[in-house]
Amino acid sequence: MQRTSSPALAQILYIGAMIAVVLASFLLTLWIVDPRRAERTKSMAGNVGPLATHRVTTVEDLRRVARDAGLKLSSHMKGHIDTINRLNDRDIVISGWLADPEYGDGTPLRIIAFVRGPVAGDTETKGDRPDVTHALGLEFGSEKNVAFQLSFACPSADQPIVVGLGPRRQYLPLPIGPCP
Repeated sequence: MQRTSSPALAQILYIGAMIAVVLASFLLTLWIVDPRRAERTKSMAGNVGPLATHRVTTVEDLRRVARDAGLKLSSHMKGHIDTINRLNDRDIVISGWLADPEYGDGTPLRIIAFVRGPVAGDTETKGDRPDVTHALGLEFGSEKNVAFQLSFACPSADQPIVVGLGPRRQYLPLPIGPCP
C-alpha cells in the first residue's frame, strides 16, 4: 500500500473545499433567483391593492373585503402587536411581529392598518426576532423578516383594524386596542 504524501493530501483537501464552495454558491444563486420566490413576492404586493380600495372599519368589514379580494383567513400565520404608543397629537406607532411558520421563506410579509375606513398605513416585516424564532421554531429563511414597526394617523380612542398578509393570498387580523 502506497502512502499519500502530506502535500498531495493537502492539495486534495483544497480541491474538495473549492468544489464545496462553488456548489454552495450555485445553490445559493438558485435560491435567490427562484422564480417561485419572485412570484410570491409579486402576488403579495398585489394583495394590498384589493384591500386598499375598500373601507374597513370593523373586523367583519375586513372579512368581507378579504373574501371579495380572494384572500383566505390563514390557519398557520402567527402575529402579535407588542406595543402601541402615541408619537404626537396625530400619529401612533405600533410594533410587533408576523410570521408564516409553514410557508415562510424570508420574503417580507405585509401589514396594513385601517382607521375609520381607509388605509392609514402599511409596511413590511423587516428584521429578526430571536424570541419569536425560538418559540415558533422558524428556519430556512422564515426567521429573517419577522419584526415590524408602523406609524400612522389615529385619533385618540379610534379603533384601528390591522391585518397581516401572506404570500399565498392569505390574511391574519392582528388584534389591537383603541389608539391611546
